[in-house]
Amino acid sequence: MIEMKDKDLVCQFIVLDNTLKLLTKELEAVEKSKIKIKNPHINFILLKIDNAHKELQNLHKQLKRRGIHIQEMKRDELNVEYPFTCRGYFDIQIMKKNVLKNNVITKIIELYKLGY
Repeated sequence: MIEMKDKDLVCQFIVLDNTLKLLTKELEAVEKSKIKIKNPHINFILLKIDNAHKELQNLHKQLKRRGIHIQEMKRDELNVEYPFTCRGYFDIQIMKKNVLKNNVITKIIELYKLGY
């Protein structure tokens, strides 16, 4: 049976995965921009990416320990769906795009405040 803790871990994974993607896009934008002094910006973003990646690795360990396997995500106009299996049970975690966006922004702010 799938527990609430399992669904919470899947939600954390979704937010962290999308945070990492957004930070990577931000890094690419800074590298392509015409900012004359890029190094401080790039170093700062790389540090955030590194810490988000470490947090994601720890989350992967927890997911594996609990027997959760997340499959390929599916997007439509309103939702993001992450099908997953948990100890033999199948479920789909659905998040509205605007809710996901707010959670990702909150996660990025949290990373910045923690000094990562």
